[in-house]
Amino acid sequence: MTDAVAQSIVVLNPDGKAISANRVALEYTGLSLEEVQATGFRERVFHPDDIARLHETRLRALSGTMPFENEQRVLRADGQYRWFLIQYKPVVDDDGHVACWYATGTDIEDRKRAENKLRQDERELRQLMDALPQHVLVLDKQGALLQEKRPPVRIHQALSRKICERDRLGNRRRAVCPGSHAAHDRNGLESRVARAPRRRSRALVRLHREPRPPEEEKQQSL
Repeated sequence: MTDAVAQSIVVLNPDGKAISANRVALEYTGLSLEEVQATGFRERVFHPDDIARLHETRLRALSGTMPFENEQRVLRADGQYRWFLIQYKPVVDDDGHVACWYATGTDIEDRKRAENKLRQDERELRQLMDALPQHVLVLDKQGALLQEKRPPVRIHQALSRKICERDRLGNRRRAVCPGSHAAHDRNGLESRVARAPRRRSRALVRLHREPRPPEEEKQQSL
């Protein structure tokens, strides 16, 4: 009956020793049924690191009567390891004892590669952000904040000193920049962006001149 299922299935005794396997499992591993039933089957099929990693948890789960699962690398007939999700389901008799286990294997190699690629992309993004002196925000499609990187304090201080110097006319410049206290307030920054959706592409640094006193303007008009 298990040969009609297009999935690897191995039947285990209550102690976890393989006693049967379907056609898909035999073709994938390249082993005969006698080799599956022989001592050392797990060592021939599963990656040694995974056998050591899962040894205790597998034995503990096999001593109970509840289904369980794990992820292991399985050796294919061509000598290549691929990640599999192994799901164990018990067959319990009338007395509540496990008569045997059905272990099904699902190939998850593509999912594992995608997860590894995502982790690598996240590491590269973090390295890029750390290398930039600017204040960097990473948002999702809905505009929610995913990551934030602020420049070092020394850059904040240097930028503040530079833009607060007096210009040639003697007017002090004021700035709202990523290094200011207001920009450190995440909620304040996001609320300003939300109130001015058409200005999101403008720079965060704005320079404002202080208005001249009325007496100075009056003298110049005379």
